[in-house]
Amino acid sequence: MALLGSLAFASPWILSALLLVPLAYLIIRAIPPAPRRLFFPATWLTRELLSENLTSKSAPWWLIALRLLMLIILILALSGPFMRSDDPITADADAILLIDNDWSSAADWDARKALAQEKLERLLSGERRVAIVPTAAPAGGWSAALPRFETAGAARQRLGVLSPRPWSPDYAAVAQHLAGLRNTGHAGSITYITNGIDHGEAATLIDALKQTPAVDIIALKHARLAQIAIAAVKSTAQGFDILLLRTDGQGPQNVVVAITDRTGTVLARMPAAFERGAARLDVSIEVMPQVRSRVARLAIEGARHAGATYIFDARAQRPLVGLVAQSGAALVQPLQTPDYYLSRALQPFANLQRGEVTALLKQDVSVLLLPDQARLPEAQEDAVLAWVQRGGLLLRFAGPNMFAADTVREDALLPAGLRAQPRIIGGALSWSKAQPLAEFAADSPFYGVALAQDIAVEQHALMRSGATAQAQIWARLVDGTPLVSARSAGTGTLVLFHTSANATWSNLALSGTFVEMLQRILELSVPDAGRDSVVSDAMMLTRALTAKGTLAAATSNDGSGQLPPIAKSVLLKTAAGPLHPPGIYEGQRSVLSLNLASAAGPLTPRTQLYPLQEAASGLPYRSVDGPQERSLAAPLFTALLCLAFIDMVVTLLLNGTLLRRPSIPRFQRGAAALVVLLASACLIHPQLATAQ
Repeated sequence: MALLGSLAFASPWILSALLLVPLAYLIIRAIPPAPRRLFFPATWLTRELLSENLTSKSAPWWLIALRLLMLIILILALSGPFMRSDDPITADADAILLIDNDWSSAADWDARKALAQEKLERLLSGERRVAIVPTAAPAGGWSAALPRFETAGAARQRLGVLSPRPWSPDYAAVAQHLAGLRNTGHAGSITYITNGIDHGEAATLIDALKQTPAVDIIALKHARLAQIAIAAVKSTAQGFDILLLRTDGQGPQNVVVAITDRTGTVLARMPAAFERGAARLDVSIEVMPQVRSRVARLAIEGARHAGATYIFDARAQRPLVGLVAQSGAALVQPLQTPDYYLSRALQPFANLQRGEVTALLKQDVSVLLLPDQARLPEAQEDAVLAWVQRGGLLLRFAGPNMFAADTVREDALLPAGLRAQPRIIGGALSWSKAQPLAEFAADSPFYGVALAQDIAVEQHALMRSGATAQAQIWARLVDGTPLVSARSAGTGTLVLFHTSANATWSNLALSGTFVEMLQRILELSVPDAGRDSVVSDAMMLTRALTAKGTLAAATSNDGSGQLPPIAKSVLLKTAAGPLHPPGIYEGQRSVLSLNLASAAGPLTPRTQLYPLQEAASGLPYRSVDGPQERSLAAPLFTALLCLAFIDMVVTLLLNGTLLRRPSIPRFQRGAAALVVLLASACLIHPQLATAQ
C-alpha cells in the first residue's frame, strides 16, 4: 500500500503502467481518424478530379489529449486510490487495538469492525506488531484467548474472527491485560474503538490508558442512541412491568416493546417514549390470559442486541391456583383468615379461583390450596389424590382446624404423618422462645430466598417419629425442626407448611419471605419446571442468546456448548457472563432461561449507563461517522465513462457518421442507451448490498 499524504493506493504497482503513456501517445497520433466517405451515383464523372478536403494523416491534438487522459484515469482507477483522514497515532513501536465487543456493541458491530480493520491496516503499515484486545471476555473466560502481540497475518486473522459477546465488558481484566502487554512488549500507542458507553467502573480502564504515551479513542456518532436495554421484567396480573434503561443526557426517543411466542407471532405490543434527559422508562404491557402460556420472548423493536431481548421460561406463565374457601364462623373476620393472606401473596403471579374441592378440580387447576383444612371426606380425598398423581401440586397449611378433629393421623394428603397435637414454643407456658427460620439448604426450592430477620414461629405441626425419611424437608427452624415438607405422589407433589397461613401461629405470612417461598412453589407447578425438588438438577446450555438478540444452538456459539453443567440452585442466582452465557438451560426435569436482565445482573434496576466521554476526560476523544477511508475508484470510473462517451461522439462527428441517417433499428438504439445508463449507475454507486 502506497501513501502520499492522505492519498493512498491499494495496488500501487499498477501505477507503473503510467510509463506506457508516451508510447500510447505515439500510437494514438499515428492512427488517423477514419476517412470521410461521400456517396454519389455519378462517381464516374469525378474519378479524375482531386478533392481539396483531404483527410488528416493524424488525429487532432485535443483528441489525443482526451484519449491520453482516459488512459491515465483508467490506470489510476485500477490502482485502487482512496482518501483517509489524518491519524494521530504515528509511533513506530508495537501498538494495541482495543475494541468494545460487549452486548451494547452488537447493533452497529459491522461499522465498528470495519473501522477497526481500517485502523489495523494503518498500524501494520510498518514492521511493528499489534495486539487485539476486546473489552468483553471470550466464551469460557480469558484463559481461552489471552491478548498478545502478533504479526500482521495473525493480527488480521484474530480481528477477522472477533465478534460481539452477549454480556458486559470486563474493565478490570482489560486493565490488567494492558499492563501485561506493556511489560512484555514496547507498546507505544493504544487505539480504542468504543461504543461510547460506560457500563460502570470504566475509570479503571481509563486509568490504564493514561499509562500509555499515545492514546486515540474513537467512537461512532450516534452509537449510544440505539443502546436501550431491558433492566427488569416483573410479572403482573395483567401482563408484565418492564424497566428500560439507556445512557444519560439523550434527547426524546420513541420505543416499542413487543412480546412474541416461539413462532415469532406478536402477542402484545406497547409503544412508549423516553423524555429528554431521562435514563429510565417504566412500561406496562398487557397480555390476554388466553395467550399468557404462549409468551416466549420480549424485545425492543429495532434494537438488535442481547440487552434488548428477554427470554421467558415456564416461570412467566400464571398458573391457575384453586383456593378451597373457608366458610362459617371463620368469615366473620375475613382479614384474619388464611384466605386473605394467601390471595394477597399470590395475586402478582397467579390466577386465583375460590370454590369447593370438586368444583376446582373440574377447572383443571395447577395448584390446589388447602389452608388449615381438616381431613377431607373420603370421596374428595380420593379425587384430590388422583389429581396429584396426574401432575397436580397440593399445598396445605397447618392450623387449629387441622387438629380440631382426631383425623390428622389418617390423612393421606400429607407428605408424612403428623403428631396429634402441634408444638407450642412461644406461649406463656413454654420455657422456649419463638423460633426463627434457618437458612435454606442447597437442595431446597427456597435456596437463595432472603430471610426476613423478624420471622418468629410460635406454633407448628410436628412429624411423627421416623416420618422424616418419607418426605423431603424444604425448610427448617433453627433448631432443625421441619417447617416445610414435601413428598412426590405419581407425577405430582404434596407440600405442607407446618405453620399457619395467617398470623395465628407465626408471623411468616406477614413477611416478604413468605411471598417468595410461594412463588418458588408455584414455579414447580408449570409443566417445564418439574414437580420434585429439582434445585440440584444439572442444567446444560442448549440454546444460547447471541449478541444480536437471537437464539441459536449452543454448540455453534463459539464453543459455549462445551461449558460444564451447572446446578439449578446456582443458576438461579448466577449473573449472565462468559462462564454462564445467557440462553435456555435444560435439565432432566426443568427448563430455565438466563437473561442479562435478572436479579444477579448484569442488568438490574440498579444498573446505570454513563457516556464514556465523561470518564475519558483528559484523553483524546473523537466521534466519526464510520470508516475514514473513502475510495476514489468509483468517481474515476464515472469520469472515464463520461470521457469515453465524449470521445465516441467526437469520432462520429469527424467521420460524418453521426450526421448521416443511421441504419441501426430503433429498438437496438434504445437497448444500447439503456445499457449505458445502467453501467453509469453501477459505477456511480458500486457498494455491495448488505443482507439484513
